[in-house]
Amino acid sequence: FNQGVDYLTARNWSGAVAAFNDVLAAKPDDYEAAFMKGQALTAAGELPGAKAALEQALKLQPGLVEAKGRLGWIEKKLGNAAAAARYRADLVALKEKSPSAAVTIDAAIKILDAE
Repeated sequence: FNQGVDYLTARNWSGAVAAFNDVLAAKPDDYEAAFMKGQALTAAGELPGAKAALEQALKLQPGLVEAKGRLGWIEKKLGNAAAAARYRADLVALKEKSPSAAVTIDAAIKILDAE
């Protein structure tokens, strides 16, 4: 896992993806590795792969609001405005239910709304 993070820091996207794939091969339920793989794939511009990795992370950890924000952004970039709007609506509804998590949720919405 740490090697993948090091690769991310060095902007070595393919190295990061490979490292997180290794983690996931050993621990398929590691939501953090799936999330980080999604980040690396997003940075590499491989949006369909990033979407799949982030969906996996969200399946493993349904409360991962940053994954929802990133998925909404990816859907928007892929031309799926309705899916992006659903992710945004989910985040807004979650913010209303969990005011204590507002800062984290607002950050996820900001990611989704980014160009």
